[in-house]
Amino acid sequence: MNKNKKAFTLIELLVFVAIISILSSMILLGTSGCNVSDGFRVGTISKFTNKGMFKKSWEGELVMGGVFGKGESGMVANLWQFSTLDKEIADKINQAASSGKRVKITYHQTFLRNPFKRDTTYLAKSVEILDGKIEN
Repeated sequence: MNKNKKAFTLIELLVFVAIISILSSMILLGTSGCNVSDGFRVGTISKFTNKGMFKKSWEGELVMGGVFGKGESGMVANLWQFSTLDKEIADKINQAASSGKRVKITYHQTFLRNPFKRDTTYLAKSVEILDGKIEN
């Protein structure tokens, strides 16, 4: 046996794990704020909830119209899920949802989502309530 081979001590192992953890956290936090795209979507709100375990966020679902499914007689809804952390935006979305009006949501999409802040990579930055109700 080779007596010169030295195993890691417990302190060295803990320092190594700590360094890897810190680097991983920095990479995750750095890429979660990385902007992938900016844009807007228009539709009606079908679901909007305030949820979260550590930090509350508003999570919504926008119906942007429908498409006919292949071989199906009915329409399939085109849904888009988004998040917001802004109370003013959430109030406007709630107002539009309760009145049945269409909204234009301007968003930016991040590369990764921070699971402690929101459920989606799409973060609503502003909302505009459009004229006209959707007819049922």
